[in-house]
Amino acid sequence: MKYYAQKAYEGEIALPDTIQVKVQPQKIARSVVGHLMAAVATDEIREASCSSPVNQILRNYFLNPDSPLPDEIEIYYWIYPGKKQTVLKHFAKQDSFGGKLTFGSCLKFPPLGFYITHTSPHIPHPGVRKLLKNKSINIDQEASIAIKLNEIPPLDFPEKPSNKGMVMLTDKLGYEALPKEGS
Repeated sequence: MKYYAQKAYEGEIALPDTIQVKVQPQKIARSVVGHLMAAVATDEIREASCSSPVNQILRNYFLNPDSPLPDEIEIYYWIYPGKKQTVLKHFAKQDSFGGKLTFGSCLKFPPLGFYITHTSPHIPHPGVRKLLKNKSINIDQEASIAIKLNEIPPLDFPEKPSNKGMVMLTDKLGYEALPKEGS
């Protein structure tokens, strides 16, 4: 899938606009939240900054398999054909000066990207979709999700602001990695 996503992004092959995939969205949501929680910097633990309200909301959701995704949290997904693996925790983004702030975190590793937002005002890009349309779906229940193949956000989405926007983050809660040569 990663190969085809990259080739479509480069315009070398034609793909359908959208494909439907059956998944268990609560399991995906919990794994995304779990990976985000596990990506904790040493300073974050040492300074006990893990007790933020958003961390507590995510921790409670992750540890209780019967709980729905909280109303104030959204998880978005999209095709990510980049090579970098990115983790950004707890950043604020404003699309235009004076506009609403979106607080969130992101995980990106080929072939998917995830944007976890707290009190998100809107869907952030046409190629990005909400993972859980029905937040009360059972953890083992399947649902069909749409994956947009021809509306791929820029590789630096969501961390790069528009020309009229801004992003606020700390240097201690962001990580990027590239695959080893030859892998």
